[in-house]
Amino acid sequence: MASMKRMGMIVVFGLIFLVFFLGNYPGRAAEQTGDDEKTDDATDVAAFEPDLFAHPEQILKKMQKGDSGIQLVDVRPEGVFAEVRIPGSFNIPLFALKTKAFLKSKQVVVAGDGRSCEELQRACRELRALGFDANILFGGINHWRQAGGLVQGDYFKMEELKFVSPETFYANRFCGKWIVVDATSADSTVSVPWESYPAVSRVEFAPDSESFSKQLATAAKQQPSGFVTVLAVTDSGQTDKTLEDAVRSGSAGFRHIVYLKGGEKVYARFLDDWKRISKDGRQKRSGGWCPGCP
Repeated sequence: MASMKRMGMIVVFGLIFLVFFLGNYPGRAAEQTGDDEKTDDATDVAAFEPDLFAHPEQILKKMQKGDSGIQLVDVRPEGVFAEVRIPGSFNIPLFALKTKAFLKSKQVVVAGDGRSCEELQRACRELRALGFDANILFGGINHWRQAGGLVQGDYFKMEELKFVSPETFYANRFCGKWIVVDATSADSTVSVPWESYPAVSRVEFAPDSESFSKQLATAAKQQPSGFVTVLAVTDSGQTDKTLEDAVRSGSAGFRHIVYLKGGEKVYARFLDDWKRISKDGRQKRSGGWCPGCP
């Protein structure tokens, strides 16, 4: 009996060793770090779920017709909400929204500027499972304002809504269709691999060009549900009235435009930092037991 116990222990320890070795052998470490040159990995992002979203124009049209069954809920921090907000919206933290049973009789439209699309989709699915009629306001308060919706608060803070930080764009690069309008100077030495993002199309800005409008319209058709945002990319993130007019006056008539904060150079630096941090993280995880490693 004792010999059988010893044999069983040997087998168990042998299996543990094999699992540990196969999970950390040098070849695997090479596989984990062999793609260091890649800037993006489509498998790292969630799928976009258009059925969870609502167009600002659709919500506005319902409200203008007197639909009182809609309740806008702003899940941004209280201080940010105080600076800029949609009149009549409630300010409720995203994690607490599921406890507000009185909202089950309303169509809840969640505005969550600055949060990741993945986080909002997960919360929206959870709310629906709990019996809420929930949607996400596509593009948040900035898109709401550009669609003609009222926004109140600090004017300068409202103007800041035109910009999206590199971190926020990167976290939401799969959210709907992004059309990058590249308005950087011809002599720019910065290179951003926009083509590596499946949900992103790049169009070079050409004012007063019919082909520019056609390229925008063609890119937009890749997102049949119409959830499209134009990301204007300039050298240093400055606004460009000529660009905005050209985008809005084309055959597609885009309203939703945001600027990449800091421009192409700042975004390129962000990508370099992200790649370095990701590489360091993979190397730590490939080195064996690593309590607390991400």
